[in-house]
Amino acid sequence: MRLVKCIIPLLVLCQTVAAQTNNPLEEIETTNVGDMIGSSYPRARHQIYIPTPTYHFPKKEKLIKHEKIIQIDIDTVYYEYNSRGILEYLASSKYTFDYVNEYNENGKLSNKYFWTDSVLTLIKTHTYDKNGNELSETNYTSGRKSPSGHYIEPRKYSCTTEWLNNYNYVLKEYNNDNKQLYEYHVRLNKNKDITSVISFESKDSLKIIFIEEAKYEIDGKITECITKFPEAHGDSLVVESSVYLYENDRLVKEKSSYQSSDKEETRTWVKIYKYQPKGGGQINETIKINDTVFEQSVTIINSNGDIEYFARNTNPYKDKSRNPVMDKWNYKYEYDKYGNWIEKIEQEDNHKPKKATRTLTYFE
Repeated sequence: MRLVKCIIPLLVLCQTVAAQTNNPLEEIETTNVGDMIGSSYPRARHQIYIPTPTYHFPKKEKLIKHEKIIQIDIDTVYYEYNSRGILEYLASSKYTFDYVNEYNENGKLSNKYFWTDSVLTLIKTHTYDKNGNELSETNYTSGRKSPSGHYIEPRKYSCTTEWLNNYNYVLKEYNNDNKQLYEYHVRLNKNKDITSVISFESKDSLKIIFIEEAKYEIDGKITECITKFPEAHGDSLVVESSVYLYENDRLVKEKSSYQSSDKEETRTWVKIYKYQPKGGGQINETIKINDTVFEQSVTIINSNGDIEYFARNTNPYKDKSRNPVMDKWNYKYEYDKYGNWIEKIEQEDNHKPKKATRTLTYFE
């Protein structure tokens, strides 16, 4: 199973990418890409958090060396704001996205390439030491025109990792001008699980953004994760917490909570995991805000460990008198002999189906 680096992960069906430029307009691009995992709270860009179990439905995978994914006619929405935060431009269009991922013999990502309508827009590279520990990450985005016509400058973002010993490292994040933005102090246990992360914002001096700590069972299963934001809201302490319950070595319940610094808003997430004898299963999630159900969702996982169906019932107004909004997605796959998908068709309600193809090369 591949774990997601995210504190309180929520199953969402969109990814938001913010591109900041010297232009007074800020472009935010939202792309519907299907089964992605995200977080409901803003984080530093690198998102180095304690991995939490998204679901315990292992995938049948042979070690991949190279993969190429092509997604056709992906709906993309652009929002552009001025320096005062006022929306000045909104546009929607369809694009074809191409991804190429290259992995090393340890199964870790070495290079990533991303094309939008055949134009190379992102290059990401990772380097590792002889023990497989990551040493650096570099992201480069090419210059391009936005839908409103202004030019977005090319940008470079990078991270470096200094290993103090086998169980402690410091990760530093830099912007396009090689100015340090964030710094993370990370501690591991003897199983190389992340047990604590202290995140600093680098301005005139290091300021703590959050402190995250986790507890594990002897066999490595995470049981509790607590995140504190000591300086995020003045002198108030904001806390997010998650607990994980297991039966027969499988995760059966995940409960998370968050309370705002002014105590006016409390959020809770509860996920229930159900498993099928031949693989796959179901995840039921309920999100409440101040004891009012905000969202309910169901996710069905097939025997190959891929999402087959997702539906969510959302009340965006946090009002019991309003009718909730229902969204549904269905997924169909074609697999190779190793159990990896090579074709995926996504159907959102009555919208036109979206197709993605995947070409794979394996290590022998």
